[in-house]
Amino acid sequence: SEAVGYVYQNGLFSGTSEDRFSPDISMTRAMFVTVLYGQAKKLGRDMSVKTASKFTDLKDEWYINAVLWAAQNGVVAGKTATVFAPDQDITREQMCVILINFLEKYLKYDLTVYAGVINFADKATISNYAIDAVGKAQNLKLVTGKETSGKFAFDPIGIAARADVAMVMMLESKIISTLNNPTNTKNGGSDKGTPQTQHTEADIAEEASIASYLQ
Repeated sequence: SEAVGYVYQNGLFSGTSEDRFSPDISMTRAMFVTVLYGQAKKLGRDMSVKTASKFTDLKDEWYINAVLWAAQNGVVAGKTATVFAPDQDITREQMCVILINFLEKYLKYDLTVYAGVINFADKATISNYAIDAVGKAQNLKLVTGKETSGKFAFDPIGIAARADVAMVMMLESKIISTLNNPTNTKNGGSDKGTPQTQHTEADIAEEASIASYLQ
């Protein structure tokens, strides 16, 4: 798919072997943070780690710098003050929280305009800590629901698969481009810097494709 090609070509994450991407395999917390670490590198950001680890369960060298970078920049928090749980599968709501933290706290984008009503049928099951992030991710069109009986549910504690993350990272790159170069603003362009919110036919077609892909 386009999303798999994007993350592979941009070096955000690789296949599980030389010729397999394994889209249905789940992503762990360490894997997802490492993907964002790669995105920050791609954007030319300072990746230096300035603080010692507060987590006692970081065992594998391949993700340690990514987790420390993310923690010191407010992108991630641990499960507790000293436990990060790197091998735990990341849920869809956790993915949204970390991604919105990346955009707001690390890249310093003001996403206030994207806060708002959550339209998922199962919004009552979203954890309180994740409500703001899920709402912004939905309104940014970074995530979509899974259709069941004509309704779209978010499945907040469902596990995010590699395919889900590939799609989100491709869309996140497009969002960053839009936030850096807004082409449409409120009140005929009088509010400088307000991100584009127009819902075009291309957007609708892309959303339909994403919804089908995530089912």
